[in-house]
Parts: sequence; C-alpha cells; structure tokens
Amino acid sequence: MGKCRVITACLVAAFLAGCSGGASQGSFTGDTGRKITSAGEAMYRGGSERNGVYNHTGLAKLNGLKWKFTAGSLLNKYTGSLWIYSSVAVADGIAYFGAGDGRMYAVDAQSGELKWSFKSSRMYGGWFVSSPAVADGVVYIGCGDGFLYALDAKSGAGLWKFDAEAEVASSPAVVDGVVYFGDYKGTMYAADARTGKINWRFDANGTVTSSPAVSGGVVFFGGRSSHVYALDAKSGKEIWRFKAGKDVDSSPAVAGGMVYFGAADKHIYGVDAATGKEVWKFNAGHNVYSSPAVFNGFVIAGSWDGYLYALDAATGAEKWKVKTKYRVDSAPTIAGGVVYFGSGDKHIYALELATGKELWRYQTGKEVRTSPAILDGMIITGSEDGSVYALN
Repeated sequence: MGKCRVITACLVAAFLAGCSGGASQGSFTGDTGRKITSAGEAMYRGGSERNGVYNHTGLAKLNGLKWKFTAGSLLNKYTGSLWIYSSVAVADGIAYFGAGDGRMYAVDAQSGELKWSFKSSRMYGGWFVSSPAVADGVVYIGCGDGFLYALDAKSGAGLWKFDAEAEVASSPAVVDGVVYFGDYKGTMYAADARTGKINWRFDANGTVTSSPAVSGGVVFFGGRSSHVYALDAKSGKEIWRFKAGKDVDSSPAVAGGMVYFGAADKHIYGVDAATGKEVWKFNAGHNVYSSPAVFNGFVIAGSWDGYLYALDAATGAEKWKVKTKYRVDSAPTIAGGVVYFGSGDKHIYALELATGKELWRYQTGKEVRTSPAILDGMIITGSEDGSVYALN
C-alpha cells in the first residue's frame, strides 16, 4: 500500500474513532414530554435580552487554566474543520457547546469531563456555529445541516428536530415555551418548544445569522437585508424595521427601552425599542459583527479594527477603547464590574468596566470568536483551535 493510501486509511480510522460513542441521530420522539418555560441565563449572551450580563462573581483575578476540552478527531484537524464558534451555555453544572466537527458536546463544567456528544446528520457541512439554549432539561441548538435540534440535556438523546432546509447559525432563544431562531434563507421562526411545531414564520429577505433577543413580548433580530426587525412575539407581525447601511449579523441587546447592535457599515447603533427610531450611532472604524453587552450605562462592543469600545448607553459617546492585535468578533460579557471578551489575536481578555484597564489576558491557540460564559470564580469560552477553555 502506498504512503498516500496509508495516510488516508489512518485518517479515516481516526475519524471513525472520533465519531464513535455518544448520542447519534437515532429516532426522535417529536415531543419533549415536559412543559417548557424559559432558558433563563443558560443561553447565548446570558439571557433572552442578549445584554451579556451574568449574575455571577466572574474572574477579576486569573489563577490559570482549570481545564481544557478539545473537540474533534485527527481528520477534523487535517481538514481544518476543528474550530469552535459556538458559545458555551451552562445549566445544572454542565457546559454545552457545538463544534466544527459536526458534534454538540456536554461536559462537566468543573472538570471538563465529557458527558455526551451528539452527531449532526451530515459528515460535511453539519457544523454547529449556533450556541445552545437549555430549558427544563432540554438543549436547543441550530446546525449547518439545516435542522434545529431539541435534545435531552442529560443523555443527548434526540427529542425533536425541525428541518429549516437551510443552515441554522442563529442561536435560539427560549422564552415562555417558545423557541425563536433564524436561518440562512432569511426566515425567523417561532416554534413550540415542546413539540417543534411552528407557531409562525417571518421572511426577513436576507440571511439571518443574528440571534433573536426577546423582551417585553417583542422579538428583535438583524439580517443581511441590512435591517433590524421588531416582531410581535405571539403573532410574528412586524412592529417596525430599521435600515442600517449594510448587513446586521450582530445580535441585538435590549436594555432600558433601547436596542443596541452593530453592522457591517462600521457603526454601532442605539435605537428606540418601541419605535425603531435611531437615537444615536457610533463609527467604530470597521465592520461590527460583535454583539453588544449593556450594563450600568455602558454599551460594550468590538470591531474589526481590533478595538473594544465602551460607549455611553444614552448618547453613544465614547467612554474608553482598548486595542487588541486583531479583529474583535467576540461578543463581550459582564459580571462583577469586569468585561470579558476574546480577540482574533488569540487572547481572552478581562478589563475593568469603569475604565477599560486590563486585568489579565490568556492566550489560546487561535482566534477567539465566542462569547465567554461567566460562573462564580470561573469563565468558559471556546477558541478557533477547537478547544474550550475553563479559566479560574
């Protein structure tokens, strides 16, 4: 057997080994078998309003690496599909996240020990960019194979799946028994969280990777039609739409009667949540894909110019900015007066909220595009190197 065939055989064997174990597609029951309420903090950005604020102490002083979990197999590393863009959600001591190897993982939040993994329906293109939401023992996550999955949080067993017929990179929000999410063909959905049956759908006329925020009975999201939409959460009826200069992949944050988001037109916006009227906009110097964090009069967001910006929530005036060595896609999170975020320069940062003073940084293997999940005395976030890092 030639050298190329030997390498190929080894890669295939490694891939099959990496795919063994864990939950597979199997049979889906079509019902969670339980009443679903809301995911609370266990979803992207720490809640349905997507403001990035966590009710935990956080990690103002870094001791070091608590654990590191690396996803994937040798074949994933060889093909370059080993990356993590899915942000971690933590519920009942378990950290949930997806990866570019086509698997959704559940690991112990204190030790990093694998509890289970779930394999998507495709060998190629079945990546998980969407970040999970966990509600009443059910994990909801979108996938590149076109499905939104509802999985048992303890076992990873499939409960139901909805075929959107387009990639689902948008991170679901689970509120009052309804799961909201968007897809690549430009549809925003509201589905019954128990059964997956569609309550309504809305055509946004452009790819939706933005993750919906739900607040006060209204769903807010952006799209590549350059619009941000506000819809009635019960009916899906449009309340207003706001036109930005370019695509809005940033997920809106809702706080204090305002909606904040970034756009590919280099601006961060503050608009009135009730009317959709622009209150202010700030020129961030480059495209803004980062989703803002909002707390105590601050709006915090990153830009492709490498800066993390802190703005006045009422006026959009700059309070401070911190330069990293590459683009900032990561959506910052806040707890205990500290801002946490990742950068394309491979680092995870912690800054003092009031001043922007750097408290610490930690280097990973590649770009950090995920949004850090905050616990008491610990943060957990993923890297493009295919690993999830827990720091304490």
